[in-house]
Parts: sequence; structure tokens; C-alpha cells
Amino acid sequence: MDPRQSVADSKDWEDNRILELAEAVGAFLIVSDDIALQGLSPWRGTPIIPCSVFSGRVDAMRRAALRG
Repeated sequence: MDPRQSVADSKDWEDNRILELAEAVGAFLIVSDDIALQGLSPWRGTPIIPCSVFSGRVDAMRRAALRG
């Protein structure tokens, strides 16, 4: 994917590429352990959460589905 818009919201070039991609695809969530990237959360309304939080939520949903 080659995003059409450039983003310069972070000082880190690589973080800006991630944000560009998230914008281009309309991401609902960004999962990253990058502290600087997490510091931008919510970025343009998109939450940025650590991997451990994401996996914990997925596990909780699976457990709830099994009980269901």
C-alpha cells in the first residue's frame, strides 16, 4: 500500500509511516509497543494500545465466548 497523504505528527519517521498506513486503510486501532507512538493516542480518534493490552482483550473475548 502506498498512502496518498503524508503524516508528520511524530518526530520518528517510521512512526509517521505507520500513521500514514493507518489513515489510508481507516484503521480502528493501532497495536504497538512503541512508547512514542503510544504517546500520540488517540491519534485522530484512533486508539494506540500496547500488544499486551490487545492480547488481554482478545483472551477475555475468547473466554466470554466459551462461557456464552
